Amino acid sequence: MNEIGRSQGSVEDHLRLAALLSEAGRHTEAIEHADRALAIAPDLAPAIHCKSSALLALGDASAAQAGFKRYIELVPLDPGGYNNLGLALIATQAYEEAICACDRALQLRPHYARAHNNRAVALLRMRRFAAALDAADRAVALEPRYTKALITRATAQRALWQPAEALESYRQAFPDPEALAEAFYVLMIDLRRGADAQECAKLLYQIAPERDDVAGMYHHASQFIADWSDFDSRVGAIVEGIRAGRRPTFPLRFLYAADLPAEQQLCARAMGRRFRGEPPLWSGEIYRHDRIRVGYLSSDFYQHATAHLTAGLFEQHDRSRFECFALAYGPRPSEDPMRRRLEAAFEHFIDVDTLSTREIALRIRELEIDVLVDLKGYTSGTRIEILGHRPAPVQVHYLGYPGTLGTDFIDYLITDRHVVPETEARFYDEKLVYMPHCYQVTDDRRREDTRTWTRERAGLPAAGVVLCAFHQTFKLNPVIFDVWMRLLTRLPGAVLWLLERDSAVAARLQDAARRRGVDPARLIFAPELPQAEHLGRLRMADLLLDTSPYSSHTTASDALWMGLPLVAVRGRAFAARVSSSILYAAGLAELVTDSLSQYETLLYELSVEPERLRALRARIEATVRRSPLFQTASFCRHLEYAFEKMHERTQQGLPPEAFAVPGDLPQR
Repeated sequence: MNEIGRSQGSVEDHLRLAALLSEAGRHTEAIEHADRALAIAPDLAPAIHCKSSALLALGDASAAQAGFKRYIELVPLDPGGYNNLGLALIATQAYEEAICACDRALQLRPHYARAHNNRAVALLRMRRFAAALDAADRAVALEPRYTKALITRATAQRALWQPAEALESYRQAFPDPEALAEAFYVLMIDLRRGADAQECAKLLYQIAPERDDVAGMYHHASQFIADWSDFDSRVGAIVEGIRAGRRPTFPLRFLYAADLPAEQQLCARAMGRRFRGEPPLWSGEIYRHDRIRVGYLSSDFYQHATAHLTAGLFEQHDRSRFECFALAYGPRPSEDPMRRRLEAAFEHFIDVDTLSTREIALRIRELEIDVLVDLKGYTSGTRIEILGHRPAPVQVHYLGYPGTLGTDFIDYLITDRHVVPETEARFYDEKLVYMPHCYQVTDDRRREDTRTWTRERAGLPAAGVVLCAFHQTFKLNPVIFDVWMRLLTRLPGAVLWLLERDSAVAARLQDAARRRGVDPARLIFAPELPQAEHLGRLRMADLLLDTSPYSSHTTASDALWMGLPLVAVRGRAFAARVSSSILYAAGLAELVTDSLSQYETLLYELSVEPERLRALRARIEATVRRSPLFQTASFCRHLEYAFEKMHERTQQGLPPEAFAVPGDLPQR
């Protein structure tokens, strides 16, 4: 043991050792020596402060708060005590109290940069971005090289969509390339500057390949621009990291990369461990409401794929039995017709965007929500940590993320037997609720473009087969692209119709076609359009091409709604089976294939047999909108049955269990 560890003696000796040990990061030993000093002098303020700081460093924020409050009682004019109390309060998400503590520190020392920054951090957590930026600016003005304040300022600038300013703050904050690369990557993704994001992510991957999320950043950034040059090695590194117990990627990105249910579960569990809050806000109380209170939590209550699917569901809930709440965070577009429609659909539409995670959880608890439905999972903008506080008796994962969340605070996952066969249930940590048809709700009241579309208007050739693949670029990969190029080679005159979000990506895909022996002019790129116009132009295609391992979801139901046939390739994991589930619910099981070779063969056969394809389209036009896939009212009844059964078990004090929703429920 070194000299520090061997020292014994007076109060001063223990206090000095506690300070040295704390500075060295040996916080447990620092607490031991602070306690020895306090055993001799119980009101020794420096020892209380040192112990409290060590407790905070060890993650015991509640004990640290108590210590700092005692220190303030003894030394009421020390701004450092209030500032550190603010830090401890931030750690327990008591942001209003933290701001008050920082304000008191600033009253005592107006030019206290750390108190300004801690105040900014608390404001950021409360999503009060403009006020946070003002506080961070004050901290940087006082200490221009204060790294934490520069990062806080950049975070606020990103939230306020000030990318150039955020970029400059990051440059000032990070002299080392690793930190700078990570910060730039995040910002470049925000700006949809894919090549720059990939460059940053690649640098970070070269510097620190085993850091959390780094392999996934590099893979996602590469997929974002359709760079498949080292696709297999990137995916292999991610899989290896997951199997080794690390967290090499965000779970959603892994769903796009590999069809491996066991590894997807491990990846989700690694993420889920970060979000549990203690203690739970709901601890077994039985609510007695006349109607079941259902809360839907999401950031997608606007023109978004989730809203396009769910709007009709929200409108058709039985208000005599259910009291429905929208708990909305994220974008608040003022001139958005979908937002207005959703606000009218809910009995209670509550905007919680400016509240902290814990404040939202407390609001849910105060509202006594019986069944809380998270529509995000591990997708962009998630605030799944709200459910980690356990604010509701029943917590449900639905729709947004096609897989397990790997937590012990989500009770149920809404699914069906096509996307999750019972033989695969072991890869899901939630109790599975099997819907009788497809788990995916669809809106049978969606608007369509009433204008007449022609191939010329859509930018398509007048003749030849049009193979449509309106998918996000990061869902594409060299394996599925090879299949598409072989089809074009075998089908003279056919074209591949893709979405264009970035001209550089379009050029890269054309180059990939050229290298596979296909004239790049046979790739036709379509601009993004409003939803109604987008649906209208789908009729100009002949076949929709599925993707793998992340299959078509909203894209598939949109296509069938417009009479466009889809050929699906069914994989093993949830995300790889959604298009198959959609086809079964639509009565089109013959369009489901179980391998890429079967998928390619069926697409080719339909393309060269025009009578068969016309008959298929006529059948879809005549029957699909009457199929279970597009019966929103019926789906609503089935989902309400599920909510009632979940709620009933809780009322009886029973734990969650898996169950199936019967398909023959009476209609209202």
